[in-house]
Amino acid sequence: MPITADVYLEFIENHLPGLKAGKYRFSGKQTLGGPGIGDGDSFVLDLPAFQAKVAGERFTINPAEILTVFPPKNSLGHYATVLPHIAFKRDTLPWERLIAMSDKAELALRLDKTPWMALLVLNEDEILTDQGLPPASVEEYQQAEDGYVKTGNSLATGPVTGENWPPHLDDDENRDERFKVIYVRQESLQKLLADDKALAWLAHARRSRLRLTGVQANQLIKVYDDKHELIHQEVATGADASIDCGLLAAGSYTIEVDGTAIADQPLQLKPDDQVGGETAIVVANRLPQQGVKSVIHLVSLEDRYQVNDNGVFTFDFGGYDKAVPLVSLYSWSFTALTEKETFRHILLHLNHAFLFGVDTEPLPAALDVVSLRGAFFAGRNPLGDQAAIVDRAVKELSDKDQRYYVGQTGAIYNAAGRKIAEGNGTLPADGAAAIARIPNHRLHAKTVAFGDVKARQVWITDNNKQYFVSEVPWAKRLLVYLLPGDDTPSLRLPSREGSEPGVAIANSYLQQGYVPMPHQFRRGGKSVSWYRSPLLAGKPGRQIADEQFPVHTADELLRYDTANGLFDVSYAAAWELGRLLCLNNKRASLELYRWKRLHVRSLKTMEQRHLYPHLPLRSNVAGDMVLPEIVENWLADISLLKGLPFSYLVPDARMLPGESLRFFYLDPSWIASLLDGALSIGRVNKGHDTAVSKQALTDTGVFDSAQVISGFLLRSSVVKGWPDLQVNAYNGQPDVGAAGNSELACLRLERLSDNVLLGLFQGEVNVLDIHETPQTIHSGFYLDEADDASLRIIKYPLQADGQESAACLTLTGDNPLMDGGTRVIQPVALAAGLQAMGLGYTSFTSAQLALSLIEGVSRVRFIKDGG
Repeated sequence: MPITADVYLEFIENHLPGLKAGKYRFSGKQTLGGPGIGDGDSFVLDLPAFQAKVAGERFTINPAEILTVFPPKNSLGHYATVLPHIAFKRDTLPWERLIAMSDKAELALRLDKTPWMALLVLNEDEILTDQGLPPASVEEYQQAEDGYVKTGNSLATGPVTGENWPPHLDDDENRDERFKVIYVRQESLQKLLADDKALAWLAHARRSRLRLTGVQANQLIKVYDDKHELIHQEVATGADASIDCGLLAAGSYTIEVDGTAIADQPLQLKPDDQVGGETAIVVANRLPQQGVKSVIHLVSLEDRYQVNDNGVFTFDFGGYDKAVPLVSLYSWSFTALTEKETFRHILLHLNHAFLFGVDTEPLPAALDVVSLRGAFFAGRNPLGDQAAIVDRAVKELSDKDQRYYVGQTGAIYNAAGRKIAEGNGTLPADGAAAIARIPNHRLHAKTVAFGDVKARQVWITDNNKQYFVSEVPWAKRLLVYLLPGDDTPSLRLPSREGSEPGVAIANSYLQQGYVPMPHQFRRGGKSVSWYRSPLLAGKPGRQIADEQFPVHTADELLRYDTANGLFDVSYAAAWELGRLLCLNNKRASLELYRWKRLHVRSLKTMEQRHLYPHLPLRSNVAGDMVLPEIVENWLADISLLKGLPFSYLVPDARMLPGESLRFFYLDPSWIASLLDGALSIGRVNKGHDTAVSKQALTDTGVFDSAQVISGFLLRSSVVKGWPDLQVNAYNGQPDVGAAGNSELACLRLERLSDNVLLGLFQGEVNVLDIHETPQTIHSGFYLDEADDASLRIIKYPLQADGQESAACLTLTGDNPLMDGGTRVIQPVALAAGLQAMGLGYTSFTSAQLALSLIEGVSRVRFIKDGG
């Protein structure tokens, strides 16, 4: 059996520190015994007692200790069914202080495992000012939301006091230390703050390890990095053992067992793997409210609890009026959007131009072109005489995340109206038959539903245009979209309509990505010339041979079309841009000029040594011939379009409208022209320039004209709303797990503005995955919309074997798992409900609770040429 390595995540109930933060008194004695030692053959020495203090975060937390938060800060998403959490790099942090003290051993042991912090999900109306009043202005609310900066001295005279407030400060603590305090409505806090038993369910630890499947006990394991340097070795303690090799950075690793490399080498680790990392997680106990901003505060509960008659520790609300102050250790906010504003919905509707909406009330139940003509005319998109409805949705296939429509002939469309499977003249008999027609689309098996459509969806064609009309029942509106006519959208302007002479020629240029641009000649003449950016619509051919470089002026790269009398200035513009960029970078241009002088001198020396070997000429210094690192790095940067004006990449805004995705190939001739223009600074003669160009580009590997580079431009609200979104590209289609289908190396992934993302990959992109960042695995549920009369929040929990349970857990309805009004989860009842389902765990702690509630993130896949 071959030995394989994989990364696995272990969930742990808690990771208690050796000592809690606080003051300790140490005392001891030393006893020596033996014949003749002291009185009675023994000697006792009492050691002097001393005090020590274990310090730690109390009122503030170093931001460097925070690994991640979920949902991400300032993000937008479908978060109404997830439990927010915060992850710490120090895995003992949540258990380093106490919420109360007890001299009873049983209670003290329980307190020891209780976190001293809680994550509160607050709505805007639950936050008060430091005077205990509702905010009266936007400025007051913003300050109340962020928290008030206080000190120990300022709290001593504050208007809000109560039990254990202000917090007690030791003599050695700075009373002028600044920290943040929030004020929360008492009636809201009474529902939010759990007792100590519930708090224990809301925190756990995780650690990531390498697991070797197939290894046997006592085998020697060695781990090498990408330089084949030994970084760790150990002896396996058992079969299928994990190895503790410390924190491993992202990269390639080779693992040997008894001197033999294991299968699937080298092992590629991604930044998300965090092998060797140990983290602590604190989870909130409230689901965010949909459609509004949620404010999250990590608050300190140190010394704020008291024990009741039942032996349970609860928050002490004694002495407070309407507002209860809490020390805020960290805070962030996000917005839980409706389904129409989710990550998946926005990406599915890329390249679909939303035109207008229309009320459904005056329209007949059976939509037709006649009844819709008025709406299209009012929406400034009048239908022509040839307009016709080509399909209607009659069936609907859905799961917890996705929705598909089945047309009259059996064609299947995604939720955005794009056809993903042709019809065969018959409707699928059931959900399984419908799924079989879209094998490349995975559905959640336990939540698949198939039946009649719940809303009207029709497709209209009008000459070369296709419209998707989608009903939103709750809004009583029809939304009209213009569907893209290009299966592989690229950067090009739409073709011109008409039969006038020259329209066909112009359209041939437009289809290749050219844009007509004003052109002013050196002698004052003006014309219009064609320009094309380096982002091509199709796979590029070799436009300019490498032997043509270097050139001395941009005019040498002008191309003239004798058929229409227009210039193509694309490569000339790239050459001139490279020259200007080099001149603008003072350091790079000076280093390039200095290197060229040294290069000439070295060539002359080599020539003299060859002609006159008997003369004592200075030996050539190899370092003189090496291109300076700063110049080489800068050339590599501009070859990946870094620092280039956006107008050179997208010369017309219509080529990249809002909510659009465009694929492209990088034109190697355009990049070669750009680099040649940059290297034109300080040229000497053509012979020397040729040698310089060869060494600067070919020999250093800055640019390879034979290498295929492709990518995408995304202009969408998801770029701003999901700042940590991730992208993966593959060279095959559509099954990324097929043989010979590999992930492409990402050369550049960068935001060019708030809503524009550029991606460059080595190779041809055929499949593109855009997904939310995994952050760390989060807990969540989902909304069951199978029954319109009753929406339920349910969960198919994860079993011990890694599979979802066949039965679901329902949070809403007649059960104590969640307060329907406040959306506050009851952790103890939830844990009991999960245990009763028989999930197969040998024990059930906060670790198993988090594991059973694992929820994934949204991913949208774009398949080139039709998906």
